[in-house]
Amino acid sequence: MRAENRAFEIVKTAETEVDAMKLNAHRELERERIKAVNELKDQISELTIMAASRVVEKDLNEADHRELINKFINEVGDVQWQN
Repeated sequence: MRAENRAFEIVKTAETEVDAMKLNAHRELERERIKAVNELKDQISELTIMAASRVVEKDLNEADHRELINKFINEVGDVQWQN
């Protein structure tokens, strides 16, 4: 009986440790996902600023200006929806 109890305790401890390892791995993956999303947002911001600076250099008529704004709004909406 004593050996069976000890074996049961060892298995139970191992299962608890495995559960803790899984939880830690899940948390680490979530942290990495958030980090990657934030890095992508930073890159998108940089690209947007670069694109905007190029657009500012070019004269836009009203139709081009509206199209640019609508396109930006749609793209930003798509990005926010995916997050």
